Amino acid sequence: MFFLHRVSLAVAASMLLLASSARAVTFDFEEATFSNFDTLHIDGVTFTADPAGFADYGEGFWFGADFVQGAALQIDPNASVTLEFSQPLSFLEFGAAVGDTAELGTLASIRVFDSGGNEVLPVSVEEPLFGGGLGDAERRFSYLGTGLKRATFGYDALGASVLAIDNLTITPIPVPEPAAWTLMLIGCALLVTRRARTLF
Repeated sequence: MFFLHRVSLAVAASMLLLASSARAVTFDFEEATFSNFDTLHIDGVTFTADPAGFADYGEGFWFGADFVQGAALQIDPNASVTLEFSQPLSFLEFGAAVGDTAELGTLASIRVFDSGGNEVLPVSVEEPLFGGGLGDAERRFSYLGTGLKRATFGYDALGASVLAIDNLTITPIPVPEPAAWTLMLIGCALLVTRRARTLF
């Protein structure tokens, strides 16, 4: 009985390792030291601009904004940026703003897809606490699902300014580490062996 208890503890410990292997990462773009990019890979996210050079990390017009502050990922009119996640996500959140008084939804294209290519709708779209005269020009979007894999951002060519994405938070789905798999397999094998011995 004591032996089985130890094996159960080993299996439980491996599951804790598995649960703790996923961590949330937030991009606030304040640390950027370059002005534009074609393809950039940071912390498991690949940012690709099309056409190249039509997106940059810059200081924008976001005075008094709630969800976009200071430096942000800025996307010029008639351009798009795709984010590919190296691990499927369970959670994605970001702030978005446009540089004029029109509604964000009429100028910006914001879409998120799962591993199967299906579009995922946001679980919440939060309005700004203080519009600052910008009306609906900024919002915070949150997505919750199993296997969020790609996000695309675009801005209408008729827009007067840029689309900004800021405070991007991602939470990868936990992936078992080799040590966790080893502990689980050993624990299960020992449990099966012990069980077989008690039956015969």
